[in-house]
Amino acid sequence: MNQEFALVYVGNFSYESVENMPQMERRYMYEKLSETKKKEKDEFQRQSPRKKSNAPTKSYNSGSNRKPSRRKPKKSKGHPKRGGNNK
Repeated sequence: MNQEFALVYVGNFSYESVENMPQMERRYMYEKLSETKKKEKDEFQRQSPRKKSNAPTKSYNSGSNRKPSRRKPKKSKGHPKRGGNNK
């Protein structure tokens, strides 16, 4: 069952052709498909960028240890044509 599923879903064989294949041919096709997918996976892992070390990095410090100020947001005066607060 596993071989049939892999050949149809991953190997793009039709279900009928997999059902009508002799057992030895199906096993051979399945092994070839698994080898190919394994090679593709290994190639992808070799080409993908490797993670750098997990050591913490220093962040930029401007020299000031002050907390950011909490300013109150400015009140909008509104839009004159839309009936805003125009005083």
